[in-house]
Amino acid sequence: MKFIKSEGRCFIIPICVILCLLLVLPALVFAEEKLGPIEVEKAEVKTGLMIPTYSKYQGKIGEYKVFDRNPRPTWGFMGIGKVYDTYLQAQGFYEDKKDQVYAVDLDWRRSIKGQFDYQRFRHWTEHDPLTLPYPSIDEDEGSNYTFTRTLTNSKLSLTCPNYPNITVNFGYREEGRYGHRQALSMLGWELLGNNKPLEQTTRDYTTGATLKLGILNLEDTFWYRTFKDEAPGKHEWSEPKFERYQNTFAASAYLPWYTTFYANYTYYNVDSKGFEKVFNREAEINYHTVQARVTNNAIKNLTLTLAYRYQNVDNDDIHKWYNSTLGSSMTREVNTWSVDAAYRFALIIPTTLKYGFEWESISREDGVLDEVIYPKTQRKTHRLGLTSRIPLFSDKKGKLRIEWKRDDILNPFMNKRNWTFAEEIGEYYPQLTCQPTDSDIVRWRFGVPIISSLELSLDGEWGFQNFRPVRMEESQWKERYAQPSITLTYTPTTNLSTYLSYACLWRRTHTSFAGSVLTTRYVGNDIKYKEEEHSWTVGMNYQMMADLNLSGYFTYIKQNARFDSSKLSGSDLDLFADLGGLSGHDIDTVEFSLDCDYRISRTLSANVKFIYEHFNDDMIYLYDMDGNGYMGLIGLTWKPL
Repeated sequence: MKFIKSEGRCFIIPICVILCLLLVLPALVFAEEKLGPIEVEKAEVKTGLMIPTYSKYQGKIGEYKVFDRNPRPTWGFMGIGKVYDTYLQAQGFYEDKKDQVYAVDLDWRRSIKGQFDYQRFRHWTEHDPLTLPYPSIDEDEGSNYTFTRTLTNSKLSLTCPNYPNITVNFGYREEGRYGHRQALSMLGWELLGNNKPLEQTTRDYTTGATLKLGILNLEDTFWYRTFKDEAPGKHEWSEPKFERYQNTFAASAYLPWYTTFYANYTYYNVDSKGFEKVFNREAEINYHTVQARVTNNAIKNLTLTLAYRYQNVDNDDIHKWYNSTLGSSMTREVNTWSVDAAYRFALIIPTTLKYGFEWESISREDGVLDEVIYPKTQRKTHRLGLTSRIPLFSDKKGKLRIEWKRDDILNPFMNKRNWTFAEEIGEYYPQLTCQPTDSDIVRWRFGVPIISSLELSLDGEWGFQNFRPVRMEESQWKERYAQPSITLTYTPTTNLSTYLSYACLWRRTHTSFAGSVLTTRYVGNDIKYKEEEHSWTVGMNYQMMADLNLSGYFTYIKQNARFDSSKLSGSDLDLFADLGGLSGHDIDTVEFSLDCDYRISRTLSANVKFIYEHFNDDMIYLYDMDGNGYMGLIGLTWKPL
């Protein structure tokens, strides 16, 4: 498999960084404290050997840790110091040409501040051999799919000493993805797998200025983004590219009576390229938003906040070939009002109560929505929270935080065009949505030191979401889930700390929605989705001797998920009986890490680390995902200061 991205030009930035650092690092490393105008606060150099290997399938265990490469050396550096009047911090890590990180921060007299970082790593993706029982073809059998992701960030801010209230800033960001991945598509009833090359580049350019005039702060920022995928595509629109222009103007002020005010206006335009030859015009999005917020603390212990936001999205939908007069469902106007209050009191125990209310209205320009009883989406949200320190023992206090959120939504968003190829030939007009009409979410966090060496932490979230249909032919949908966790931290001595945690996810979803491919009616159908996840983790940190430290953790995760379609009625595909047999997942994941640090001398230390990962999914009809990854690391760190 051939990579279409040239590797040469990707080294320009890191090479420039290394050349600049070579001018500074010798002084940082060999200076004891001062060498002329250079002051060194901290310096270290790292080197080591990485030994990876794997067995069976590595598409899951090696997604971010690529285990297939041979043993290879690694090196890194870090330095903090001052050169004349410039404070400088530099660090880097090099594993190989596809895995490296560099960063530089500088500050000259608070007038010039700069940040730069560059990172590059290889991402391993899956390759499904398409062993499903129905017709399927893998047109790129046996290939390994990987792509390299690069990310460059640089920021620069300038403040003139004579005008300290004015700051000008510039920024540049570039993200690239180069390599290959698997693309799945349908041709009739046949599933096809192909090699899809990637050569994507996203570039962001920003510039702005900040002006401070007493109680008033003004800020203006301009942002320009380009995206393109230069990999060859089969169609004109298979090679996406677009440009985005955005400008944001913001103002904030500190007003009398302990009041702060903030407002901003944002406009952006997104212009998608590559469609002109097919649709005779480009696809554009224009967006306007205005928002304002007022916060007041005039009443002791009480904070009040009022906010308003207006959004206008104008979208050119060029894909409605069956009816060009229909508007875009993305084109909409949104009005959002909110009020929040927080009151702190300590009559018995220190407590903070919070309440918030938000009202939102969404108007869309999709002509099909005229057939719906309520064409405008309206949402009402209530939020209630409590934070308190509860005395549970004689000298111990537990910290409790609990939040409740309630949403009531009238006519949540639907997309009728997904029901069939066109409304004109559709048999039913149901509510095609899995967005809830009402939902409740409760989050909690409770921590308490039971004894001086033992601490208990309880965290979790519970939620219920439901779509209540207006008409019988509309789909019905509801979901319940719970996600609690418990953690025990035990510190018997100053040199030993251990922890044990358990977390689980329990989710149940019921829906009468079944796509037209099943040719079913909605009434009487109940398709269920069940998901459970259990996670156990144990870890420790042990300072065995003054110069020897041992740390590690072990994690086991068990996941089960399955569709239950036993109550599906009226289907022409009854030969499948229960689709749950095709959809069940039974996943086991294991992670183990052991790390040992030993200080050889005042300036030299050694590190040994071992990592093990395991993944397995016993899903029926899928390919064997069972895989094990092993990685050993041996390193030395030199700190001359």
